[in-house]
Amino acid sequence: MLLMTLIMAGPDAAKVQSTGLIAAHAHDFLTRLWPQFGGGRNLLPTPNFIARWFQSTQTTATHKSYGTAFRPAEREASSTSGSSVLPESWKARGTGHRLGGD
Repeated sequence: MLLMTLIMAGPDAAKVQSTGLIAAHAHDFLTRLWPQFGGGRNLLPTPNFIARWFQSTQTTATHKSYGTAFRPAEREASSTSGSSVLPESWKARGTGHRLGGD
């Protein structure tokens, strides 16, 4: 991508993009790789007010070693005997007709 930026936008744009690339990799190393695999501590902790903005409000989260999984919400039992793929708001709208054709 840096090469394409260099060819298409010139050396100044490639320098800007390379500084972003270096900053992103340094941040990943200092906040995740070094504390997790190097035995060090997180050198750039996220401020609490920003962490609260992005906290999950899901209560059914399952934390695993490879990520976080959320269970889908439980569906209520339908009062009708047949199940339908349509949501409740569409059940009263009739069978519908195909557009175009005979």
